[in-house]
Amino acid sequence: MPLSCPNNGVHLRTKEVAVFAIDDKGNSLKSAVIKELGELLREFSIPLDVTDGNLKRSEDVQQIQALLRGSTKNAKIDYDKLERDLRNVRDKERLPYGVVILIDKNRYEFYNPPSQRDRAIYGIGVCDGLVILRHTHKESVRHEFAHMLGLPHHEPPKSGCIMNWECATPTFCEECKRRIERMWQDEIKGG
Repeated sequence: MPLSCPNNGVHLRTKEVAVFAIDDKGNSLKSAVIKELGELLREFSIPLDVTDGNLKRSEDVQQIQALLRGSTKNAKIDYDKLERDLRNVRDKERLPYGVVILIDKNRYEFYNPPSQRDRAIYGIGVCDGLVILRHTHKESVRHEFAHMLGLPHHEPPKSGCIMNWECATPTFCEECKRRIERMWQDEIKGG
């Protein structure tokens, strides 16, 4: 399990990752995202289930929408605030699974503080169990979800790996593959 996570991978409690679409645009892309996440998890034999959050966790849709509204101002999502608010909700034993939120890229963008070196464009993901996707092409889905699994960006950038900031390829380098396997070895063995 990724040790750098503040809550050590909250999504492990239920071994579930739920994908939520906030609007019709996200809803039309949801099944492709669920499929891509499932393929990524199978690639590394990670025993997490990917579910349609709007169907399986319908009682939580309003909570997800409220978190998004509460951290959005002038169509800019303050990701740090959303992450803090999600932790507060989880402290109350709500949303104890990984959360992937699909948003309309034409409606939302991310607030990027001046101190932030890399701008969030495609999406944002953290190992604490939260991913927000503005773009749902294979590379951005795999890149942001890999952050949820515990991988950081390559510094300095490494050619041919999805964990570069621009995520130009859908593949992981050997170093990232080994890191995922090491971080998740107990769950992979325990299934």
